[in-house]
Amino acid sequence: MERYDKRYQRHSYSLWFYTLSLPCFDQLYNLFYANGYKEIPVNVANYLTPISLSYWLSEFTLRLVPRVNSPRYLATVGYRGGP
Repeated sequence: MERYDKRYQRHSYSLWFYTLSLPCFDQLYNLFYANGYKEIPVNVANYLTPISLSYWLSEFTLRLVPRVNSPRYLATVGYRGGP
C-alpha cells in the first residue's frame, strides 16, 4: 500500500501479512519454549537431521573473520543461557 505523507512530502509503503500456526508444530514449540523462555533443549541433537542442521548453519551462522576457512559459530541470540 502506498501512502503520501504531506508533513514530510514523501511517499511511504506498507505491507501487511498474517501468519498461521498449525497444531503439528506445537510439539516443537513446546520443546524450544519451555517455561516461557526460548531455550535450546539439552537433547537437541536427537531432533537434528543432516538437512535441518545444514539449514541452521546456512541461515544462522556468524563468521568473525570473513575468510573461506574461518570457523563458523551458530547464532543463538535470543536464547536463554544454561541452567
